[in-house]
Amino acid sequence: MSEATLDHAVAALTDGSKVRIPFWHIDSGRPGEKFMVLAAQHGNEVQGCEAIRRFKEVCERELVAGSVHLVPFANLPAVRHRRSHISLGPEQPYGDDEGHNMNRTWPGKAHGNDTERLSYALNEAVARHCTRCLDLHSWSRFTATATLARLDGGLSEQMARVAGIRFIQWRKPPTGSNDGTTIGALFNDSGRGSITIELAPQWVIRENEVSLGLRAATNLAKLFGMIGGEIEQIDPTWSSAGRMTMRRCASTNSRRPARGCSWRPDSRPRST
Repeated sequence: MSEATLDHAVAALTDGSKVRIPFWHIDSGRPGEKFMVLAAQHGNEVQGCEAIRRFKEVCERELVAGSVHLVPFANLPAVRHRRSHISLGPEQPYGDDEGHNMNRTWPGKAHGNDTERLSYALNEAVARHCTRCLDLHSWSRFTATATLARLDGGLSEQMARVAGIRFIQWRKPPTGSNDGTTIGALFNDSGRGSITIELAPQWVIRENEVSLGLRAATNLAKLFGMIGGEIEQIDPTWSSAGRMTMRRCASTNSRRPARGCSWRPDSRPRST
């Protein structure tokens, strides 16, 4: 067994206070990939936090090569305030980020705004040392759980095909704001490999979604040779699609298509 070590990335904020962002480090003691899994870049997207806690337990029992770095609360101030971004007040929409969308600020800035400083601290303590990344998010309850990845014949595509999530949305490289970009682009543009998984919905933690996140992280660790065993795939296999939006029907609460329900592509542009 490999025991997890608790450490912190320390961000110095503009008001002089400090935020200690916790992360677990588990090292097998053998060569291999350095796998980063993070969640809650947006404070209301917390499904991945529990998936990471469970993945920690898997790694403590089964890690045979490389090391994992697990960040369950990437944007800790936003999690504490239950807001997408730390800049938002009550009833402000997601788009009013004013440069505080954490997943557009990587690799961060030591002397930037508070969100850029959080990203900088995590990049210095964790991300820049890692070779692979799984970024866990949660989008709205009307949108199907999906993997977001690059269709480029590279690591991102390979990771997406084994994650075990039914829908994959292939995406173009993003355009960052404030000289920043997504953590996925930070890894993929440097040849290290990353995918994003959007669990659903926001604000809550649900067993089926946590299980999907855990399966994805475990499958990826198996792909990288860090954990033994066969990759757990789904039946039927994944579907390539645009952003999938559920047309809610009265007969089911399932997030899969059911009789009387259907999926439709959403043309709103997003990047990861």
